[in-house]
Amino acid sequence: MFFALFAKNIRTLLRIALRTAGIGGPLALAAVGCALTAAGCALTAAGCARAAAGCAGTVAQTSAKRFARALPRFVPLSVSFVSPSAGWAWGPARPYSSPSPGVLARTSSFGRRWSARLQFEYAQPGQPGGFSGVRFADARHGWLFGAGLRATTDGGRSWRRISTPGNVLDLEAADGATYALALSCASAERCVAAHLYRVGPHGLAPIGPRRRIDVRWFSLVARGQSVYLLSPNWSGSGSTLWASHDRGRRMRVRSAPCRWTGAGGGALAAFSPSGLALACGSEPAAGSQAKSFYVSTDGGKRWRLTGRLPFAGGYVLSMAAADGRDWALAEARDPEILRSEDAGRTWHQTDVRGTQAAVEGWGEISFLGDGHAVAVPWTWNGGVLALSHDGGRSWRELEFNRQASVGWPP
Repeated sequence: MFFALFAKNIRTLLRIALRTAGIGGPLALAAVGCALTAAGCALTAAGCARAAAGCAGTVAQTSAKRFARALPRFVPLSVSFVSPSAGWAWGPARPYSSPSPGVLARTSSFGRRWSARLQFEYAQPGQPGGFSGVRFADARHGWLFGAGLRATTDGGRSWRRISTPGNVLDLEAADGATYALALSCASAERCVAAHLYRVGPHGLAPIGPRRRIDVRWFSLVARGQSVYLLSPNWSGSGSTLWASHDRGRRMRVRSAPCRWTGAGGGALAAFSPSGLALACGSEPAAGSQAKSFYVSTDGGKRWRLTGRLPFAGGYVLSMAAADGRDWALAEARDPEILRSEDAGRTWHQTDVRGTQAAVEGWGEISFLGDGHAVAVPWTWNGGVLALSHDGGRSWRELEFNRQASVGWPP
């Protein structure tokens, strides 16, 4: 009787090890070690049961430690929300290393709880060896993009490769269509030419004029059946707006009021399929830049100047527009987030609360609805997200190493 119970419990412990092997080889070895320990100390059936319980606890702790080692160094540098509460974050597990093991985290509670897993590799935009951004169209369909393109149809549990002509610089999805801006050069080094594509299940199809797009800076947005791409002119005399209102079937080329063609030239936001907010930056110097703001209600055919900022701190990076009046601006070299409630006529600094003085600016910024908004850091420094519950009037920095849970729910 004793040996029957002994063998039964050893088999149970080994089954724990085999199930754990799906998480990772080291965890399976930990479970096997527990089984051998149980064999050495199991003098009674009750002792075997206690050993089995202890082994299960050891495996759970090992799993937690494995994920916890990655999470404290996780720097979220790209986010994508599909509702005011549900979204994903992507970034490197090892700051200041590119490529680095990537971490994909998701939340269904607007940041109150997170789950995360190690996934592929992260690489900075334009660099080889990994992915720089994440986008989801809904709870199941999403993409990782950068030095290649991966797509998921099950919320990130499995991914398939989609062939691309070059590095994917940005990707946006709206109303059942997905658009990618990809480099035209075989090598990403010193390449500033790109094309705009529709993303299909088996590859990318070019849309719009065949001529190459200058991507020394750019801003890609999609809303409803409309997609817009803002970029500088090759001539160096201004900027161009590429606009389509039929999911990219017909692309129109229009002039835009941004004149500076260097870094920080402009940022675009769409508050409706034909409503656009635009921030234009001048030539920067010593961490400052003059800025002008425009609005269009006809898809960029006509622009109206709404306001100006004198030579002030920060370079234009990203724009968000909740509607035709409530706008937010994220800037490089400025840890503050600016907000306007009168379509860019006046601007004021918002209250960003947190302990990460290392944040050097904010990159992507988005209004999500229901008063929620999110912003990600401009650089590796910080390791936080900025979250707002009041339409961008105030922000709270969220440190991932204190909030994320381990594992990925089934």
